[in-house]
Amino acid sequence: MNMRLLLLLALLLTGCATTTGPGAGNVDAAALASSNQLQRQALAAYKKRQLMEAFQQVSAAIEKNPANAQAWGLLGLINQRLGRGDAAEKAFTQALRLAPDDPALLNNYGSFLCSQGRWEDAQATFAKAGNASGNAAPEIAWTNAGLCARRAGDNTLAEQLLQKAVQHNPGLPTALYQLASLSLENGKPVEASTWLTQYLNHAVHAPKTLLLGARIEHALGNPAGVSSYLEKLRSAFPDSSERQQAEALQPGMASPSTTAPIHDETWLQQRNPQHFTIQVGAFNDLNQARQIANQLRPPVALYSQGTSHIVLQGDYATLELARLALSGFNTPAAGIQPWIRDFGSIQRGMKR
Repeated sequence: MNMRLLLLLALLLTGCATTTGPGAGNVDAAALASSNQLQRQALAAYKKRQLMEAFQQVSAAIEKNPANAQAWGLLGLINQRLGRGDAAEKAFTQALRLAPDDPALLNNYGSFLCSQGRWEDAQATFAKAGNASGNAAPEIAWTNAGLCARRAGDNTLAEQLLQKAVQHNPGLPTALYQLASLSLENGKPVEASTWLTQYLNHAVHAPKTLLLGARIEHALGNPAGVSSYLEKLRSAFPDSSERQQAEALQPGMASPSTTAPIHDETWLQQRNPQHFTIQVGAFNDLNQARQIANQLRPPVALYSQGTSHIVLQGDYATLELARLALSGFNTPAAGIQPWIRDFGSIQRGMKR
């Protein structure tokens, strides 16, 4: 299973902390301040994936203050990202010598161990992080532990650990999505649907959750439910691999035609005024407006208001669906800035 662990989430717990270990008292205040500043700069570079710059800055931070545990931990992450496993191991080990109970350091080291296939060591480290006194977010450690268990192929342990994460934080989207996926894999689609519903109470749909929803409905024997999720994928993420996978659940359903006619004002007046659409743009040149409309996925409408020719795409029952569509919208020409409108406002404007 190719699963990305929550390294960044764990790293953000460290943030710009300036925790130092034994021996910091031998470093003068100026060196301590310089070390902490270099560490913050290294962290910023790491987040931007500027790994060599981050490596140089964090190395300088350690030179200024060898007891800077957070800098050692960041050096471990950088070396891990650079594929230097032995160097990462040494850096993480040194960080934990200086701060053995730091939950963020333990979390990152556990993720490293998991990436090396050292499953038991990883689980022991995550458990220490989750149980660390003063850990304000133990759910991160338990989620990482659950992801690691899935990577190791132990779905029973993964489910237990992810449920533990949700007990600490019922609104943790990663854990909820994984529990829904696990339940479906274990042949429990009703339970999977419950977890997905809980996920949606705290996060919005993404391609992977729409596909998961379609798979759950397929397992429940509900073609209408599959069609609903498939239509959302077609509307919001038409070019995604998830849409193609959802199509395979209903092989008899062809993709919408890209040569459908452009609708006019009559069609617009027939729309539900509480539904939403995307206004692609308003153009002074009617031919340009038609060219833009022909590049869009149906349904597409074109109407004139004064000297402007307005192009609209889609009929979305909820604002959430319209926002999903807008987030995946492929702009057909430079300078176009699409936005969401409700059909009611369009219909009122046409009557003026």
